[in-house]
Amino acid sequence: MIVVDRALLINTHRIFVLIRANIDHLANSELLGLVMKGFKSGGLNSTFIDDVNNSQPTLKDYVSEMLTTDTGTFICTDNNFETLFAHVLLRLMHLLDEGNSTMAYDIIDAFHVLPELAADGIKIDYADFFRIYVEPLGVKWGTSLLEEFSALVE
Repeated sequence: MIVVDRALLINTHRIFVLIRANIDHLANSELLGLVMKGFKSGGLNSTFIDDVNNSQPTLKDYVSEMLTTDTGTFICTDNNFETLFAHVLLRLMHLLDEGNSTMAYDIIDAFHVLPELAADGIKIDYADFFRIYVEPLGVKWGTSLLEEFSALVE
């Protein structure tokens, strides 16, 4: 079970959309690291916002106008979400650090809706989610990438 501020999920969705639109921006990996830190430190949006505000001006200017400070807690009892989402964040940071923006774009495109679904309280049907959003990754990048993500959900 994970307890997260709903606003952190909304901000994560917005950040995924921003990164997708600016896949080669130098601050993307650092920004994903702040998202990961936000989830690991109790899921508090206020902590995430503070980290963004205390970051390098380049990163702060990149995202500051799009973030929400709304309140509200989300309790996720879906262990698949926590496991899958953490892996997606780590995989994206690794790909961006390697300069593999093409694969990073495709992965963020596939998973950008995941935090939004969670924030809206929608029970995620992983079979449908994978069929619609993730299986195209396997077609483009090979079955090992699809299997990597599929192995994370029960």
